[in-house]
Amino acid sequence: MKKILIILCFCISLTYAQGYQSIDWKDLEGKVEAYDDPFEKLNDEQLYNFSILFEIKNMDASQVDKDLQVEMDEAKQFLDKEKIDIKYYFDQAERMIKKREKEEKQTNSTLNNKKVELSGFSLALGLNKGEIQEFLFVPYIGACIHTPPPPVNQILYVKSSKPVKVDDSFEPLTIKGVLTIKQNKNKLYLIDGEDEVQSGYVFLADEIKPFEYEE
Repeated sequence: MKKILIILCFCISLTYAQGYQSIDWKDLEGKVEAYDDPFEKLNDEQLYNFSILFEIKNMDASQVDKDLQVEMDEAKQFLDKEKIDIKYYFDQAERMIKKREKEEKQTNSTLNNKKVELSGFSLALGLNKGEIQEFLFVPYIGACIHTPPPPVNQILYVKSSKPVKVDDSFEPLTIKGVLTIKQNKNKLYLIDGEDEVQSGYVFLADEIKPFEYEE
């Protein structure tokens, strides 16, 4: 009986090892220690006026015309009237920017070298007769081109053992493969030039297929 149980456990373990863990993009985010966000104390109007003041204050002086100066002065007057400590929030904004930059690069160590399955959109680094073999994988269409790039931990660099036929640069795909935590930089060629995109993972694809939408 004991021998049978051992064999059964071995078979179950082998089946699990051969399978792929289905994950979503949220799973790629690393664990971040909880921290206090002072901006949660501000209401929407206060946040809006602070963002105007912060953005214009950080612009090059040559870019600030009369209209922007008026907008900045009005925002400051509003915040003063609301008794908002502007200097304090300026200091906190710098702190929060650094924290969020670190947060965006934080990867999930539990997924390192794991066999996973993930659906998203391909972003071709170069099309060869309608085929791709190395590409970026992102959570939403238009990422890095029509919108600001996602966080580093939301961009995967995919390498396939064989070319994959795609209809366009933003093909919705489901990929099975081995995920590795490794930062990588790739040049992305755009209509108006090129940009360097940093990814937080390398995804070695075993199987790539078109994403199947639920009816």
